[in-house]
Parts: sequence; structure tokens; C-alpha cells
Amino acid sequence: MSKIIINSESTEELKTLVKGALESEIKFVAIGLKKTKEHLKSYEDKFKVDSETFYKKYTSGGMGDDIEYIRWAGEIETLRKLEKNYKDLSEAEVC
Repeated sequence: MSKIIINSESTEELKTLVKGALESEIKFVAIGLKKTKEHLKSYEDKFKVDSETFYKKYTSGGMGDDIEYIRWAGEIETLRKLEKNYKDLSEAEVC
């Protein structure tokens, strides 16, 4: 868990502000997660393979360099980053 420690003459006001910013960012990341999952689902439906199987083949060089495959791989990488960001932000504690 990450801790955000605030030392200021107006600590409580600043804490409230930081907590609000964290909550807003969590909502923003959640929207990104939802959209990214929708994009992945459309690729999975189109190519009839789940993203995990595709990504293993793609990263081992077994899928070629079609632009749609590159975009699909990018969506998977984006999802992983967003999931990490969501977890980190959700676990952050303002002290």
C-alpha cells in the first residue's frame, strides 16, 4: 500500500483535496478499463480467440505484424497498465 503523507498548515483541507483528486482519477481509470475491455471483446469476437491466447502467440512472433494485431496487443498492454494504476490508486492512503 502506498501512503501519501501531507504536512501543511492546512493539512485537513489539503487531505480532502488530495482524496477528491484520487477518487476522480480512480473513476477516470475505471472508465478507461471499461472501454479497453470492450475493445478487447470486439477483437476476440472478430478473431474467435481470447486475448491471452492471442497475446502469447503474438509476443512469440507467431501472429505476424498485421496492423490489427498490433492494435490488439496495444489494447492488452493498455489494460495491464490501467489495472495496475487502478490497484495502486485504490490502495493509496492519504495520511
